[in-house]
Amino acid sequence: MKANVFGALYGDTKGKFYAFNHKREYFKLNPAVHTFMLNYQGLLVNLTNYHMAAMIEELNEVPSINYLLGKVESIARRTSLRPFEKVLLYYFEANCFYCGKTLSGMKRETHIDHFIPWSFVQSDNIWNLVLACN
Repeated sequence: MKANVFGALYGDTKGKFYAFNHKREYFKLNPAVHTFMLNYQGLLVNLTNYHMAAMIEELNEVPSINYLLGKVESIARRTSLRPFEKVLLYYFEANCFYCGKTLSGMKRETHIDHFIPWSFVQSDNIWNLVLACN
């Protein structure tokens, strides 16, 4: 990890997530990244475990237990997010989460979006929903 991962992830994140020094052997997280990781620790652990399980499942040669994650994922179905619209319009003061544009609440103008993509969380909990314009 010291030889490959630190430098690759550092480059991918343009040095904004952490600093490191091979010679002095230290690794220092950006304080904002550390706070984010503490606040969302449960979600990050679950996502990491899920992706590790998916990787192991692909490598597993026992056919009777392969693709269990796919079977579980198929249970989670998307539902309409419109029931959350009034609450989100109030909470976000009828503004687009991304650009701040004022929204009228008309169906073709106001969209409800998952802040963390549904493909990662597969949940329509309100804590993950935001208002967006076209």
